[in-house]
Amino acid sequence: MAISPHSVMTKIEISTHILAPIDRCFDLARCGEIFPIQTHLVHEDSNKKLNTNLLDVGQRINHNIRYFGIHFEIESVITRCIKPYFFSDEMKVGPFHTFVHDHFFYSFPGETVMIDNVYFRSRWGVLGETADTLLVKRNVFRFLKKKNQLIKKYAESDQWQYLIPMPVVALESHQILSFQA
Repeated sequence: MAISPHSVMTKIEISTHILAPIDRCFDLARCGEIFPIQTHLVHEDSNKKLNTNLLDVGQRINHNIRYFGIHFEIESVITRCIKPYFFSDEMKVGPFHTFVHDHFFYSFPGETVMIDNVYFRSRWGVLGETADTLLVKRNVFRFLKKKNQLIKKYAESDQWQYLIPMPVVALESHQILSFQA
């Protein structure tokens, strides 16, 4: 991502403590079905919906949102992923000049700390910078808090099992077993 020395980026950092294992938190954060807005996932090489709801490198996320009465279509792509510690998505199509969301996960005894770092810059120069400071930052922060509270709610209950696919193992006798994590 090349950024002009004259551009001003707005940063948001949110830390969420979750009483659940790191793998569960990581997968829930990559789960397209947990987003509180209309979302669907597509693979970079096709226009078809994915068979899994977990994001990975090269997968695109399409969001349809309404903001101040205006309809926006946003397309982001997962650019980096180090399971279960980090992944990053970047907006490719949408209202921002730049929008990067880095997700970090740290495991501690009995809990996971999930840290979101979001960097963004609106279009329209000084007018965009003013909007970022006065309006956009607060709304992006609220959206992330809401999403993180959903992740926490699912991770700390049994509800996570409805969103994260169980690993499937094929046996020599061609039977298929599903294991719970």
